[in-house]
Amino acid sequence: MIESTRTLRFGEATVSVLNLGTLTYDLNDWLKPPAGRWPTAYAGDFAGPIQIPILCIHIALPGISMLVDVCDPQQFDKITEGTSQGLTERLAEIGAAPDQISHVVITHGHATN
Repeated sequence: MIESTRTLRFGEATVSVLNLGTLTYDLNDWLKPPAGRWPTAYAGDFAGPIQIPILCIHIALPGISMLVDVCDPQQFDKITEGTSQGLTERLAEIGAAPDQISHVVITHGHATN
């Protein structure tokens, strides 16, 4: 399992990677690929369940508190690790207040059950 929170400094920016949990999914059930359509290099990923971390990035700059790919892990039914703390608790660990978030960036869609 990866760390619950990892923080790095880049000049004036503080970047924190927040681990909100781990999903265990069988990609065949989740993605429902047509037979023979995935490259053979990915065959191992479809051989059985894989673990997928639920990560959110917080970036703090002077006057900016930004979340990238915020996700509510409680929306998933297959969380296998890390459900004791949610986003609010992870933000508190790094001293970021939810009501001070100034930007939210979504880089891809998040499916729910």
